[in-house]
Amino acid sequence: MLKFNIFPIKTLTHLNCLPSPQPSPSSVHFDSTSFEASYLINNFDFSPQRASKLCSTYRLAFKTAQNPDSVINFFTDYGFSNSQLRHIVAKEPWLLSCDFSKRVLPKFLFFLSKGASIADVVNIVSRNPRVLRPSLENHIAPTYELLYRYAQSDRAVIASAIQNPDLLYHPLVPRNITTLIENGVAHTIITRILRQRNRTFQ
Repeated sequence: MLKFNIFPIKTLTHLNCLPSPQPSPSSVHFDSTSFEASYLINNFDFSPQRASKLCSTYRLAFKTAQNPDSVINFFTDYGFSNSQLRHIVAKEPWLLSCDFSKRVLPKFLFFLSKGASIADVVNIVSRNPRVLRPSLENHIAPTYELLYRYAQSDRAVIASAIQNPDLLYHPLVPRNITTLIENGVAHTIITRILRQRNRTFQ
């Protein structure tokens, strides 16, 4: 279960380990002074090794709990469960460092404006948090409009996105649909693929 601390996170005591030909996993590549790693450990129950790897891979940068706490509260307010939040942070830890009002909120509002329910948005994002990576203006919105041309309703696009969230994330989706159009594939066939075998577009 997630634990959201209301008190400042204590810095872990640095452990000095003697060099060893085969160092134990607990002593490998873990910066015990990293506030970011401590935050992941204390709030999401990640192991020190995993927290350290996530911090280095995604270059997490926050020195206070203010921004990550705001991000967590944002997702919680939308109804994401603790397990869903842990999954999202494990897949896309950069979210804790981002300006969610610019990177995340507009995408949620876009989906809601198309008729998606809050539960739909939670479903799409929790199934594939990568959908929050691309630019709304440059990728998500144009891809949505392209899918709409063939799905013929917002409800159908949302249903397809719930079934396969990669439709709104994967860069090959608009490219492959455009290729089909340029090669003269009938509108009805593209519509059928979208409804029945939309993973073909990836």
